[in-house]
Amino acid sequence: MRKRISPQFSSDYLPDLSVFVFIGEVLNKALVKQLRRRFQHAKILNSYGPTEATIATTVIEITDDILHSENDLLPIGVMMPDSRMEITSDGELIIWGKNVMRGYLGLAKENAEKLLHRESEMFRGYRTGDLGYENVDGLFYCQGRNDSQIKLNGYRIEINEIENRLLAMSDISEAVVLPLMKSGGGVLRIAAFCVTHLAQEAIKTSLSKVIPHYMVPSQIIIKDALPLNPNGKIDRKLLDSHARTN
Repeated sequence: MRKRISPQFSSDYLPDLSVFVFIGEVLNKALVKQLRRRFQHAKILNSYGPTEATIATTVIEITDDILHSENDLLPIGVMMPDSRMEITSDGELIIWGKNVMRGYLGLAKENAEKLLHRESEMFRGYRTGDLGYENVDGLFYCQGRNDSQIKLNGYRIEINEIENRLLAMSDISEAVVLPLMKSGGGVLRIAAFCVTHLAQEAIKTSLSKVIPHYMVPSQIIIKDALPLNPNGKIDRKLLDSHARTN
């Protein structure tokens, strides 16, 4: 049975809870709408940034105008002081600023791959491996990882696009999509984990209306909650193991 949020998690019982800050995982509209109903006057802040750039590099308050926009993605905001975002020609986000780390201890290869230095830049740069863009209003958006493209049955598939479509469904509060790899390489199948009361077939039917049939996950697993690792992020390795045994 799906767990329900306690009715006491609301402004009636927590009147001093006035700010929510999200960072580390994608913030979806379904969760924001639920918080709006329970905490009508609370601010909801969305942030972005990797550990290598002191975590919070961008920030924005999610207003009702942003929440009800046509974009399925919520913005990650604008840059913090003394930092700037560069977007490469292939869409990778690069963070420049004094908040960027000095380097990984004893990992010369990783430092050479991830850290950038330029004479024209006062501070170091960090290649995040994330994909994103900047809109006409100067707000940044993160679209997922640059290594999320897979090939299955001859088709090139963007895993993050499937996740975004799932998170755009009002009845799905959390979703993670994983490509399950064969032992010898290559993708075996696509699995999706969803926190929702919807049935698996209903999710597949809804997805088939907005993405091609070959992108619809063959395996959809309904969870009460998604597991977290010690860093507080979704434990994708544990989900991968779970999908292989179901």
